[in-house]
Amino acid sequence: MQRWLGVGEGIERDDFRAQEEFILFMKKHPWITNTKNQVFTQPFFDLVDLGKWNDEVPSFYTRIDDLDDRSYSIVSASIIEHHLDVLLGIIMPDFESFISGNDITFSIKTKLLKSLRLIPSQVFDFINLVRDTRNIFAHNYEIDSLEDLKKDLKNSRNIKIFKKLNSLGADYEFYFNFFLGGKYDPFEYRKNYECVVRIAIEALREYEPNITAMRNEIDGKGFEQKLSKKYNNRIRELKYID
Repeated sequence: MQRWLGVGEGIERDDFRAQEEFILFMKKHPWITNTKNQVFTQPFFDLVDLGKWNDEVPSFYTRIDDLDDRSYSIVSASIIEHHLDVLLGIIMPDFESFISGNDITFSIKTKLLKSLRLIPSQVFDFINLVRDTRNIFAHNYEIDSLEDLKKDLKNSRNIKIFKKLNSLGADYEFYFNFFLGGKYDPFEYRKNYECVVRIAIEALREYEPNITAMRNEIDGKGFEQKLSKKYNNRIRELKYID
């Protein structure tokens, strides 16, 4: 059983129908890609800590599922920001000192991780939608639900939210169907938004082993010497530099 639909999920590769779905699925995946403009094209699935995953993720979804739209948006955004912090903290050993005393916002963290090109760029479409939606709910106390946003389409920010939500649903319909356990409906705003949140969280969590492995390689014994040798550089013996 290969875990291609997300950690702990999978399809039998030798099943004809599954093979057909697998091909369709891989054409447009929320966090796997075959382009070469980033370090990692897919998660290191076999290194994901499934015990930790199963302890934390399902219970998190259960806790927030019953929240109203405003609370759901704000809480889920904070969880996504936490996972951004985790990845940035792995690749940037002094990340805590970088953010300490500075106004390093959700937006800046997102742009920083994206600029490193470590993970597929489409992941940030989901993260940015959650962040933008959170900002609307956090700064407009007259709006309590996604339906309220839909009613006020004179507001350009609201239009942007729904265009992006519908665009992601259409582009990744196969995956939305998988998470929904049924047919994607563009008018099921809350359910579709939950898919966006879940994809953002699971993508960030699934790439944690990749970035941890890269950090371990950099910190490992002989990394500088190996890199130097690969590019035909001679390491000088330093006897007097502190």
